[in-house]
Amino acid sequence: MVAAIAGFAGYYFSRANPALSPAESAVQALTRATLTDLDGKAQMLSQWRGKVLVVNFWATWCLPCREEIPALVKMHGRMTSNGVEFVGIAF
Repeated sequence: MVAAIAGFAGYYFSRANPALSPAESAVQALTRATLTDLDGKAQMLSQWRGKVLVVNFWATWCLPCREEIPALVKMHGRMTSNGVEFVGIAF
């Protein structure tokens, strides 16, 4: 599912700027996104530019998505000291 969304975004945004590859266009579009966090505050993904960012797309109705959350929380605890950031985006 995530690969399909990324592929579509890459195709769509590469048409807007043909000088960029589909992957570069998708990354640019994603870093321009502003999402609302759990506290209701707007968060721009660009605030993590230049860092290693793990983006997890998930949904409450998706059992495998819910099952992987504890592993991601554990990885977050181990890897943030190395500059790795984790962002979960719920559908």
